[in-house]
Amino acid sequence: MRPASNAARTLRLALTAAAVALAAAAACGGLTTGTPVNIPGGGIGVTGSDAGPDGGVDGGLDGGGDAGPDGGADAGCTTLSLTTRVVDGCFHYNTLQLNATGCGPISFSFDNTPVCTGTLGNNDSFVGSCGSLSCRATSLPGTIVCNNGPDAGGCDILVCQPGGTCP
Repeated sequence: MRPASNAARTLRLALTAAAVALAAAAACGGLTTGTPVNIPGGGIGVTGSDAGPDGGVDGGLDGGGDAGPDGGADAGCTTLSLTTRVVDGCFHYNTLQLNATGCGPISFSFDNTPVCTGTLGNNDSFVGSCGSLSCRATSLPGTIVCNNGPDAGGCDILVCQPGGTCP
């Protein structure tokens, strides 16, 4: 057998390289016999013998805007209207009556007697006074904590959830 010429060796290497490249591309999905098509919503699909089954439609139409305008600092700065039972360790009242249209100045009554004035804030918090006591609550309904000053004792008024149980 005669040794191959340089030209034959070069041709054999080129054909081998082309065959390896073609096999690698086919194994990685880089080649297809299908026809590219545009899909509504932006994508490119493939049709043809090796395209596989249709994946269906995309996620559908945009869901639209969000749930509406921002509610502000929190949802508790809107209308707060309560007539509910209290466990009052300060004045010994039984019922709270409160009507507020948002955050800001507020006054409310116990047993129809005006007792507390102050400010209604975020999360329906309260800071103010009840009688001669300095009082605050992180949220209403909830516990109003009152005291006579930094060195004096205090008392609590538990404002119950309307229609809920309360100790």
